[in-house]
Amino acid sequence: LAHSSSITSVADFEQPVPAKNVAPKGPFASQYTNLCNARDGAKILFATDDWFAAADNLLKETPPIFDPDAYCEQGKVMDGWETRRRREEGHDWCLIQLSCRAEVMALELDTAHFTGNHVPKVSIEIADLSSEELSAFALKIPHAFERLL
Repeated sequence: LAHSSSITSVADFEQPVPAKNVAPKGPFASQYTNLCNARDGAKILFATDDWFAAADNLLKETPPIFDPDAYCEQGKVMDGWETRRRREEGHDWCLIQLSCRAEVMALELDTAHFTGNHVPKVSIEIADLSSEELSAFALKIPHAFERLL
């Protein structure tokens, strides 16, 4: 039998490269400006439910991450917008103010890490409102005006 060297320390093991648990850049990332970025002024004005994960996560510039060991009082911590299951009719929705007025050329909806509980479909509605119209509209939605400030 040939003699094999023994390993006596963890430092003797080849250290694995950490997994990069991120979604790839979207197809529009290099062509268009992200108008839905909190750093540039986009805001969530209203969300029907923020129980598992806040709608503000939709405005993060960074790719979503997944920590399999992260839990909180509500359950699994997710890096996206996640609501409770609905027991009644209807759907969850949020109102987003973009960072600036612009013509929307493309939309990217990233459901990375929402395997098995991602939404089956979405609908998008867009409104071009003046400051006065937005203020009047926000006054009608609970807590939206405070988020504008």
